[in-house]
Amino acid sequence: MVCSFSHSSRCRHRRHLSNVGALHGSSHPPESNGSRHFLPLHPGYRRSPRSHCGISLAGKKGIIVREFSSFEQATTLDAIVFDKTGTITHGQWKLLKIIRTGSMTDEDALALAASLEQESEHYIAIELRNRAKQTGLELVDPSNVRISDNGITGYVNNQEVRIGSKDFLKEEISKSFSARGKDALNHHSVHSHVYMSVNRDLSAVFVFGDEIKQEASGVVRELKSMGYQLHLVSGDGHEATKAVGQRVGIEESHGGLLPEDKAAFLTRFSK
Repeated sequence: MVCSFSHSSRCRHRRHLSNVGALHGSSHPPESNGSRHFLPLHPGYRRSPRSHCGISLAGKKGIIVREFSSFEQATTLDAIVFDKTGTITHGQWKLLKIIRTGSMTDEDALALAASLEQESEHYIAIELRNRAKQTGLELVDPSNVRISDNGITGYVNNQEVRIGSKDFLKEEISKSFSARGKDALNHHSVHSHVYMSVNRDLSAVFVFGDEIKQEASGVVRELKSMGYQLHLVSGDGHEATKAVGQRVGIEESHGGLLPEDKAAFLTRFSK
């Protein structure tokens, strides 16, 4: 049986589940409400006094059990899958660097990105807007904004701006990256990259960092000592995901996954 830890969040381009979350079998995705996490509980399920005790203890840990059969099956677990952002890491991305691939300045790149991201409440968009505000940049209302699974497109000052994952901007990346730009990215391979193009030319790469939780390595060591197989999944790039996994002691890392890819991974892994 496989257990996955994540917290359901609003998904957008190249986004994924985040934050510490619920224990569930592959056929019963968790629901979350604030800091409480829900396990399905079928009406009429006959619970023993020991079951009531287990439910009570789970409640003290912030877990509301809705299907106790899944809770009881925890003793049969042999593998645990962690979603990286917000579970192993804090899920609070900080903009570390802007790698320019053309003549655009850092300020111009940040202003365009923050302008396009004005309506988003995702943590990356919030960080871009906060940094633009700190820098004193004036934002422009975007138009014709279209959101995809792994990117966002719109117009800012009559220029087409695209922001998203490596896959979302793969054509721009393949034709625009210089050797110098690739070297700069390799230097920041342990971090997460968000790409931006203007009028289909790659203009900037935003390098983000997310701090690993202090207790993560200890939890991983304890789980490994108990014999569990551990896996790490993320919507971030494979190199960044692998680097985080290595730092906390998880050898099996799988990056570049959209939400549906993660669900498929759990389904395959549970068979």
